Amino acid sequence: MVDISIIVPAHNVAGYVSQTLDSLLGQNEANFEVLLIDDGSTDVTLAILRRFENLFKTRGHNCVITSQDRGGAGSARNAALRSAQGRLIGFLDADDVLHPGALTALIEKIDATNCDLVFPLCRHIDQNGAPIGVTSHAAKDWYSAADLLLDNPIHSGSGVVVRAQRVRETGFFDTDLPACIDLDYWVRLTEGREKAIAALHRVLIDYRMRPGQITGSWRRMRAGWEAARAAALRRGKIDASMIGMTAKARNLLVWATAAYKNGEYADARALMAECWRADPAFAAQDGHARIRTAAVMASLLPLPLHRILRARFNG
Repeated sequence: MVDISIIVPAHNVAGYVSQTLDSLLGQNEANFEVLLIDDGSTDVTLAILRRFENLFKTRGHNCVITSQDRGGAGSARNAALRSAQGRLIGFLDADDVLHPGALTALIEKIDATNCDLVFPLCRHIDQNGAPIGVTSHAAKDWYSAADLLLDNPIHSGSGVVVRAQRVRETGFFDTDLPACIDLDYWVRLTEGREKAIAALHRVLIDYRMRPGQITGSWRRMRAGWEAARAAALRRGKIDASMIGMTAKARNLLVWATAAYKNGEYADARALMAECWRADPAFAAQDGHARIRTAAVMASLLPLPLHRILRARFNG
């Protein structure tokens, strides 16, 4: 039996997907199959996938390419989930990069802990592959579904590994959400279960930051998070107090940061004001919230001075 099925959705990533698939091809110590989904690409992405299909097969890995009309990453993943043969399911975005030995480490972790989902840490890189000095952090060994809605430590779906049995019980990604499709799915897969989410405290993924990503649109991220939270409350498997005003304040801080980095200063100020109203104690005590508050207020200063401060705040 295949240990793990790796799902790689791809849309117009001709400049990145070769590096991604090379990093997967190098995971020779793991028993895996590869499910490549071309999601309506209009560049040469599909041709690159076909070239790698042969390379994976020569290494003894089953590799299946599915080509579909543009439906988004959630739709592409759902298409692959229907045919996955592994006892585990792994996710890899077509512009991210696996570190050597990543799959083996993730498989060993989920087997040793008997959890439903394991995630690694990731290093953020720019569109050219250079590290930008940001690495994700997990403060705990174990997380709950409520923790993800409060302060999600999973920076990227790449590297997440889940049990196929839980996928069969959970169903598919919700493609109607405007954003946070990953978050919603991880919550549904693990809610109401003890020690369901394990952090692997190793950097095993390079997470590429590039223009046009959903994470750069705070409006879509907010709409997606609010929809995922509302759905979780309706299902009633998470204590509502765990995803109340503190959870909202923490996420308002994230959206305010995105707005500020996009140069949407009035929106950033409004979002930080909303953060303070939602949970004053959190805003006053959290170091990032204090720094972001200073940053958005500095946007009211004369432009030359603000430019100097902005470089510091964004560093």
